[in-house]
Amino acid sequence: MPATFPSHAAAVLGLKFWKPRWFDGIALTVGSAAPDFAYAVDGTWFEAPVPDWPPLYAIAHSWYGIALWGLPVTLVACWLTRRTFEQDRPDVWITTASAVIGTASHVVWDLLSPNDLASSIAGALIAVPLLALHFGRSWPKPHWPTLIAGAVALPFLPGAALAHTTGSRIVLLTGLSLLIGRRTKTRP
Repeated sequence: MPATFPSHAAAVLGLKFWKPRWFDGIALTVGSAAPDFAYAVDGTWFEAPVPDWPPLYAIAHSWYGIALWGLPVTLVACWLTRRTFEQDRPDVWITTASAVIGTASHVVWDLLSPNDLASSIAGALIAVPLLALHFGRSWPKPHWPTLIAGAVALPFLPGAALAHTTGSRIVLLTGLSLLIGRRTKTRP
């Protein structure tokens, strides 16, 4: 499995740059990472949260998980992001289609990438320049107290020794600190 970010985002960011009005960049990017957010929730891949059910990560990384996990998680994240950054909202069908495409790309990327390190490096080489092109000199600033408090708590959470679990939590923590940082910066 390649790194959640930026390698999974690399698979879909080009769509937004190719046809900006056809795709929702936030939904594509969040959707491309959404299946791995299940690791942050259940903490481990060894136990199912409910007896006789598959673990949450297995549901999130399946074809039906696109609708059961990826789509709702992505739509909620898009709503929170737009509310925080006060951005224009594309049509609901564009956001929904972009969320499905992003989540499906994650499932396909995991199936097709036998070498995690090479896939993660290739993804970073594609995604980071595209993000730099998009943000230019106005990169968002994190909310440092949130980032530091989260980093201190991470080793004590269930499944902290598992790289995929901690990696997903770091991505979520970074996103949260950026959202809070943006929110506190825009208030008078």
